[in-house]
Amino acid sequence: MRLTRILRGEKTVSIDIDVEECTIRRIMFSGDFFAYPEENIEKLEESLKNCRNIECISNAFKTIENILFIGVNWETLKSEVVNMWRALCK
Repeated sequence: MRLTRILRGEKTVSIDIDVEECTIRRIMFSGDFFAYPEENIEKLEESLKNCRNIECISNAFKTIENILFIGVNWETLKSEVVNMWRALCK
């Protein structure tokens, strides 16, 4: 199953997630926010692949705690990913 959500705050963030059997197969963050260093967004997306529980999702987000986000709060991003994963695992 696939789900897309758009968060609107200072900037717009789109989260596109594919989940099969409660496992994240693909996730992509896009929008007009900024992250420095930029390659950490790809690192986060890769870390979230194959996550099948909230602990794994939380651990993936720990990899980006020290990067600079402009226009989005990473805690909000994490909460939204968890909510989307839960919705697709029902």
